[in-house]
Amino acid sequence: MFKSSIPPAARRLAAAALAGALMGLAGTPALAEDPPVLQPGAPDRYTVRQGDTLWGISGKYLNEPWRWPQLWRMNQAEVANPHLIYPGQVLLLDRATGTLSVQGAGQAPGMAGAAGAGGVTVLHPRVRTEGLGGNAIPSIPANVIEPFLARPLVIGDNDFERGPSVIATQDGHSTAGGGDRIYASGLADAAPGSDWQIYRRGRPLVDPETHKPIATEAVYVGTARITRVGDPATLTVRSASMEVSPQDHLMPLPPTQLMNYVPHAPQLPVNARVIGLYGGRGEQSYLGSGLDENRTDVLEFDDRREAGPLQVVSFNRGAADGLELGHVLALFRTQVVQHDRSTGPYYNGQPRPADITLPEERYGLAFIFRTFDHVSYGLIVQAQRTVVTGDAARNP
Repeated sequence: MFKSSIPPAARRLAAAALAGALMGLAGTPALAEDPPVLQPGAPDRYTVRQGDTLWGISGKYLNEPWRWPQLWRMNQAEVANPHLIYPGQVLLLDRATGTLSVQGAGQAPGMAGAAGAGGVTVLHPRVRTEGLGGNAIPSIPANVIEPFLARPLVIGDNDFERGPSVIATQDGHSTAGGGDRIYASGLADAAPGSDWQIYRRGRPLVDPETHKPIATEAVYVGTARITRVGDPATLTVRSASMEVSPQDHLMPLPPTQLMNYVPHAPQLPVNARVIGLYGGRGEQSYLGSGLDENRTDVLEFDDRREAGPLQVVSFNRGAADGLELGHVLALFRTQVVQHDRSTGPYYNGQPRPADITLPEERYGLAFIFRTFDHVSYGLIVQAQRTVVTGDAARNP
């Protein structure tokens, strides 16, 4: 695609003016931030390598990697669509201003310069093309979040009730796996050879604050390709992360997404809670599973699950609440200490000691990479303790 001929300075001023106008209309001031502090051992030059991430590079310069945009002096528009950085480029640190730049990137896009008389540089228009970013380094490890970018995570009730679904498996078996045939209704108008995702209804996502369901999670099962159209249609299971069963659901396989958002702190206050660790609750309801016929977690199994670095958790705030891709949230917990395990008012003949509530402590960071109306999913990028349901998530 062609680069804009508008000088970067003009684009930055226009974006800043627009952002300021929007903030004024919203009537809510942005959160004040102190300038980021460089690490003592920050390198003056760094050559970008294959496998680097924006988060990892930022950690070489700052103790707070989410403040990467300030290191580059990016505005809000550039954060949403950042300048892409590629392996082999050299990053230069200006210690006087505390900012980074790419070596040889100081010239305005679309203009070539030649020295003229009197030291005046004459600019000549030129055309420059830029790739779509396939080789650009990602914000966070791409292999960790890639499976979640295109899979259904939150599904509306209408999608479960009206969408295509598996009605039978090969030879009438109760389950199917990779290479097996399955049969589905609702695909009479689908194209032969088209690929579909298989998923099933997961647990309700219950808000830890209101204790009410705010969405239904979808459990990813696998993919299948249509080999014969009709009603029912015949499909071949191409991949399966668990057994495919009748009553599983189907949706078209979406195109591959390019996700390269710079980590940054929310501009407005965020007060969210961890709903729980994604996935792992795709089994059918049976005795001992802890799920009733409505897939409610009656034994509170999900409340006891724990997550750690590079695992995915859900939050009870989403796009409608101001969260966006690339936002970084700090994780907090308030711990209640019990000095004994008794359940009554006395312990060994003595009054039961009172519980002690410890001060809230910050212990980790999460990077938001998928948002829905009132639910979002984040990758745990730092954690000094396990993440559990109900932990607080706020501005870092």
